[in-house]
Amino acid sequence: MLKKNESALVFYEHKDPETKKTLAEYIMPKATSKHESNKRDRLTYKFKALPRFQYELIDENKMTFKMTARPSEKQFVIKALVFERKEIKNSFEFLNLIKEKHRFKSKKRTHYLLKFNESENNFNTVNADGIDAGLKTLFLIHGTFASTEQSFKALYGDNKKTWLRNRLIDKDGTYEQIIAFDHPTVIDGAVSNIKILFDMLGDNFKFKHPVDIIATSQGGLLAQYLANYNAETTKIPVGKVALVASANGVDYFTEGHRIAKYLTVLKYSLKASGRNIAAFIAGLASQSAEFFLNQPGCIVMTPGKEALTSIMNAEPTSETTCYLPIIDDFDKHAQVNKKWLFRMLSVIVFPVMGKYNDLVVRTENQFKIHKDYCCIPNYNPKDFKKYMYSSLHGRALDITHVKDDIRLFFETDGCDCI
Repeated sequence: MLKKNESALVFYEHKDPETKKTLAEYIMPKATSKHESNKRDRLTYKFKALPRFQYELIDENKMTFKMTARPSEKQFVIKALVFERKEIKNSFEFLNLIKEKHRFKSKKRTHYLLKFNESENNFNTVNADGIDAGLKTLFLIHGTFASTEQSFKALYGDNKKTWLRNRLIDKDGTYEQIIAFDHPTVIDGAVSNIKILFDMLGDNFKFKHPVDIIATSQGGLLAQYLANYNAETTKIPVGKVALVASANGVDYFTEGHRIAKYLTVLKYSLKASGRNIAAFIAGLASQSAEFFLNQPGCIVMTPGKEALTSIMNAEPTSETTCYLPIIDDFDKHAQVNKKWLFRMLSVIVFPVMGKYNDLVVRTENQFKIHKDYCCIPNYNPKDFKKYMYSSLHGRALDITHVKDDIRLFFETDGCDCI
């Protein structure tokens, strides 16, 4: 029970009997009518608790289990954090608050054009005048809950071994300029983000050469949307595209009750990769699942939604377009890094995602590419297990031979390269 000006965060905590470590999962409340959270006096939560008895794995490939007669040693507890809600009356005001805070931090803007500064080994904010449409260009597009720096720091973070500068923009480099696009990934989807990008470039701007792209997570959908864009009206003709853990369907979004698991997993995976946005995620978790699911950035990643299928089923408009899927697999990563957190995350993830995933996207979904535009000879979407990298979601760029594969892909003439 709550007062009308109160809200709550509810956690389902369960303990690893071996390590005695505790993992906290969010539990999402059921939706309130029209998201009027200021008028409710209670919240209803539904969750799946740990069973009373132990279970055994029957089929690893199908991830099926059976219940045994042995009592479970695992324990769980439900915790509720109740707090007074002052500024936010409903979910729409919550979204506006997020927008305003983002605009404040980014000088009244939510979208940025960035250009790589070779001498400083960093990206600087520019406008369209700072980008030369006549130069051979590499374009970076980041993923969900991230920025250019967070998604691509592995490519330029080490000043002595910066991949962008030493591998690409040297005197014999493949590219003459590298640009990036910082964009919202929840309040805007592929269509609205690309429209804003084109508006920022201006009416008379168009690259003279095909632009190569490295895109991570939801950025992969923006890259594919660009590749499918009308060839006569696009400002960015697309050449080769390295898709790193492309969010070609996020299974957590198919059912509202799975959003809490998605936010929990995202919290821990981002924390493990050095990106601490737990407060933002906690704020999202306090809102209704339906509201979160209906944001454009979530819709475009939801299996079965037109926003996603229209991108995945369309054919690129340029013959120069070629895709290299870089796919992550958490199971390999967990086996190499035997940490209690990874084992407990597996308990959350496997029932939803199956065995092959990177905590956020099924590995097989990451591998789904238009077969006529993939650089892998005789590409078969069922062969994804041959090409998996041991990595958390989007962190494959930390792996040296992944960067070598991408460099080879960009430097090789034609599409066949693996």
